Amino acid sequence: MAAREGEGLGGEHVAALGAPALAAGGDAAEAAAAAIAGAAQHEAGEPEGGGEAQPESAAAEQKSPLVMALLHMKWASFLQKAGQHAKAAEHFAQASACRPSARAYFGRGTCLAALRRRVEAEEALREALRMSPKMAGAHVNLASVLMALGRFDESAEHCRQALEIEPGSREAVMNLANVLRNLGNRAEAVDVVWRHITAEAAEAAEATDVPGGGD
Repeated sequence: MAAREGEGLGGEHVAALGAPALAAGGDAAEAAAAAIAGAAQHEAGEPEGGGEAQPESAAAEQKSPLVMALLHMKWASFLQKAGQHAKAAEHFAQASACRPSARAYFGRGTCLAALRRRVEAEEALREALRMSPKMAGAHVNLASVLMALGRFDESAEHCRQALEIEPGSREAVMNLANVLRNLGNRAEAVDVVWRHITAEAAEAAEATDVPGGGD
């Protein structure tokens, strides 16, 4: 199962256990593109609020790796949301070639996973984690790929790492429960899901318990 950009599993309920779940990539790609945009504007001497580049810097700006990475990231994000994962993966790769980033590798790995090109997806996601070890989404998606490849112990480890970084990750919980079921640990799988459900319920109750909110 893919997340928002891989046909939207990020919003599925935790109880809907089945195929591997992928963490969303499009919003992260847009955030990375925005960050690259700011750096590109700074490099080109352009105010970050917008404004037109000076004519004398236009040629240099067009050749800037930062600007090219920005363009590829933005286009990749658009294509990913449109479900054109193969083309999006190409643009994520070109973004990495212009300016390597964990977000670009994460986006490429997510798209390749959606295309079931799992060996390539694993390589891209591992590179994303090499550059940014605390990227929970990359751990989630690598766990999904490893589960699909039948490497359940490795998958479980990345699920647990994702939950250490982001305890409320539904995709990590879904994947971990599925891995545990595949390993024959059904009781532990049920416990993982139940603990997540009760934690979410407690958070929801706390959020609605506003001081002075009674009649």
